Amino acid sequence: MLVDRVLRFDSEAVGTGVTLFATIATTGATMALAWFGWVQMQGERRKRESEQRVADAHLSTTAVELRKPLADWILASQDQTWSVNLAQEGNQHAANLLPRLARALADAAVASPDVEAHLRTAYAYCQQASRKFEAYLTQYHQSTQAQLRGVDREAYAALNADTALLSDGRESLRGCCHELERIVDPSLLADVKRLGAWREV
Repeated sequence: MLVDRVLRFDSEAVGTGVTLFATIATTGATMALAWFGWVQMQGERRKRESEQRVADAHLSTTAVELRKPLADWILASQDQTWSVNLAQEGNQHAANLLPRLARALADAAVASPDVEAHLRTAYAYCQQASRKFEAYLTQYHQSTQAQLRGVDREAYAALNADTALLSDGRESLRGCCHELERIVDPSLLADVKRLGAWREV
């Protein structure tokens, strides 16, 4: 009977030991998997942050390039009386800028959220400017078709078209400039200003 008890005790002890070992092994494996997952997550996070920094830097220089001709035209147009030629220039600037802003927006998919938001707003301002200039040019063109005896068609069209549309279009381009400025890295902006290559609008 004593031998049976001893054998039963040994058997139970062995079973308990095996269970304990299995529990420890499972816990260890779980911890190893968790650690491996954490390492992977940290690696992915660092990769995303690196891609974001690269995208932000690229878009910062792009914003400087896109803004310059726009700022130059805005400042030049302020010293002139509105005309159909000036309206066509403004419309051309907006038309040239829109596809470049669209490409920049595609690049902004991996950029920081603030940069992407400013680019979206800049694109919206540019679209708005394009609509204003086109509306004016449409009015002007329609007025030149008027059959008025003894009246210069172009002079009549210039008087009849709403120049407020042109002022609104220019202000939309100015808003686009301001949004592009917010994308430029502060250190790059400081360098550009120091070199005199930046014009405030």
